Amino acid sequence: MMLVQSAGYEARIAVENAILGVGQPYTPNCAHGGLPTGVRQRRLNEEQARATEKDCVVAVVPYADLDRAVIDDHTEGFCN
Repeated sequence: MMLVQSAGYEARIAVENAILGVGQPYTPNCAHGGLPTGVRQRRLNEEQARATEKDCVVAVVPYADLDRAVIDDHTEGFCN
């Protein structure tokens, strides 16, 4: 995966801080716009995540909803 989602997240934080004043923290993790798969330090499956954190949230995102997948015409499948 390319850097589209993380770049979009970083841009949103920069714009919010420029317009609203500094205060929006940058959090480099999967839950906030995401780091590319190769950059993630640890990836848990749902069972492992629930064993670690009982209140975890699991999401399934179709590739068709990801800019990079649409641009590359690889929209079949999903990311969770």
